[in-house]
Amino acid sequence: MDRRDQATIDLGTDDVRNFQQGGLIAYGGDDLFTRLSHVAIWDTRQVEFGKETPYADRLSYGGTIVGPPSTTTWLRITHTVAADGEHRLRGWSSRDGRHWVRGGVWTLPAGTDVRVGLVAHGGAGATAVFDYLRISR
Repeated sequence: MDRRDQATIDLGTDDVRNFQQGGLIAYGGDDLFTRLSHVAIWDTRQVEFGKETPYADRLSYGGTIVGPPSTTTWLRITHTVAADGEHRLRGWSSRDGRHWVRGGVWTLPAGTDVRVGLVAHGGAGATAVFDYLRISR
């Protein structure tokens, strides 16, 4: 399965706009998801593919960078299911919609009802605009 969108978000430059972002989410629950977003982290601008999951009676979050962002960034999450039922999700990004940077893979447990959507959050000052969302098999 392939989920992709084109997201435009003006995060400015050189300003601290912590965690303002827009992108895709592969959702297995409020505390179990992967998120691929164009995000501001301190004075940087990144395409981050992150995962939140319960671990040791707490929540754990990890992230990996997937290529450089642009004011308009194309995002893609590809989804496969392993022989044991585990969901494997890979993040991709593009600055032009033609040339793609392949990112890391996060997994969600077998039996998870994975849903997909758009995400925009992180505070005032930025508006995420999504041109389209396409889901294909």
